[in-house]
Amino acid sequence: MVIQRKYSEYNMREKIIGRIEDFPEGRGTGVKLGGLKIAVFNIDGKLYAIHDSCPHKHAPLHESGTNRYNSEKCGGTFLGEIDLELKMIKCPWHGLRFDLETGESPVLKRKIPVYNVVVREDGEVAVVV
Repeated sequence: MVIQRKYSEYNMREKIIGRIEDFPEGRGTGVKLGGLKIAVFNIDGKLYAIHDSCPHKHAPLHESGTNRYNSEKCGGTFLGEIDLELKMIKCPWHGLRFDLETGESPVLKRKIPVYNVVVREDGEVAVVV
């Protein structure tokens, strides 16, 4: 299965990030491509890729859904959650939410980068950067 591409062939490239089995259902996985950090989420068998750093305090967004708490210095505990129905994640440190399809945060009124994901027939997974 190949997910529809929304980019120009001339200035974007597919970069292999693993195999479909590397991205467990209902969880986030951190991936590094050179200096670029990407969080990949598998929701109902569909992969979503988003920048892996919250713009507030640079929390690793791929840890959303794994019961990570913020530090005591930040005034309390929040669980990083994944809303499977809305396709939203919550920052594991301070609770900011991000839409996995658009990268938009309803609180910040700004977006973080999202990346198209390509799943090849042989199970290889690539992101478009």
